[in-house]
Amino acid sequence: MMTHWLQDETNKLPDYASHYIGVGGFVQNEKGELLVVSEKYWNEPHWKLPDAGESLVQGVIREVKEETGIDCAFISIICVRHRIKAFFEKGDMYWILRLKPLNEEINMDSSELSRCQWLPISDYISHPHVNNLNKQVAILALKNEDLMVHEMKSFPFVGYDGVSTDYLYQQFDPLIINQSASH
Repeated sequence: MMTHWLQDETNKLPDYASHYIGVGGFVQNEKGELLVVSEKYWNEPHWKLPDAGESLVQGVIREVKEETGIDCAFISIICVRHRIKAFFEKGDMYWILRLKPLNEEINMDSSELSRCQWLPISDYISHPHVNNLNKQVAILALKNEDLMVHEMKSFPFVGYDGVSTDYLYQQFDPLIINQSASH
């Protein structure tokens, strides 16, 4: 993109995007086991949550299915991790979504992953190959399990430009808001 600042002062436009966005799926079955993966081309042994690189809900559900063979339904947002300075001195936001597995038979994509399994959440938290962020998310999920059962819905709507589709993630029906706003 080419720009030319029209005022006689320093150009205030950023060189490029100021944040990266990522999303991971926290998929826990009825037995309290967590779906975990280990990427094939990684320098060290590790366990992580499946993740994606596009719209939050659709992207993570697609990525979990592609990598593990597990179909999922979106339940809620567990948390957002925001790192102020990450790659190239830009911010990094990583959303972790609670997903409900619709099946439990793993069909791992061996071109992307070296391992995939259901792991008891307590074993995941204590495992030496789990990074601190994912441990904190699992601890948060265990401590607040009763708070996280409230399902959220993803509502697409036309964005402020009148063309693009934006998504609103909330625990109530937007029609109720619109109706109450008109009274």
